[in-house]
Amino acid sequence: MKNIYIILISLVIVSSTFSQNIIGSFGGGISAPMGDFANGYNVGFNVSGNLGFKVHRIAGARLDLQYNSFSSSSDLVEGNFSLVSVTADAILVNTDRLKAKSGFAPYGILGLGMYFVNPPDIKFFGTTLTGESKSYFGIGVGGGAVYKLSKNLGIFGELKYSFTLGGEQFNYVPLKIGLMFN
Repeated sequence: MKNIYIILISLVIVSSTFSQNIIGSFGGGISAPMGDFANGYNVGFNVSGNLGFKVHRIAGARLDLQYNSFSSSSDLVEGNFSLVSVTADAILVNTDRLKAKSGFAPYGILGLGMYFVNPPDIKFFGTTLTGESKSYFGIGVGGGAVYKLSKNLGIFGELKYSFTLGGEQFNYVPLKIGLMFN
């Protein structure tokens, strides 16, 4: 019985310590295609959510999930180009500022992950070419800032230049605003 109490007390201490280091956010905004990708598609929208934790006083890590949609600039294309990214991001930030009751905390982002693209169908002289979904490894580099409204809530703005590696290039910059909580 004594061992069960020790295990329960340990779990409470570990979970309360870990939960104080959890940081999450959700938001949305616009996504601007870049490079060759911008030749065929217009500025679109994005929605995202992430969950992270404090690694050190000046660093954190997070898992970021993002959905982007871009409309075509051509009459031949039916539908929108969608891109979903799942990245593991390293965050350079003064984590003490994120835990403060008020104030401003800028941060930098470096992320690696998978980018899942789903191009629309293309009509060409009465023939429809079906868009083929593919996945690519990619990188995202950017930054943002959070303004704390209270100890557990803040508003943030962020942009991250994201690009795929190998094969076709899908480069874009999502500009997001939203709520951050801890």
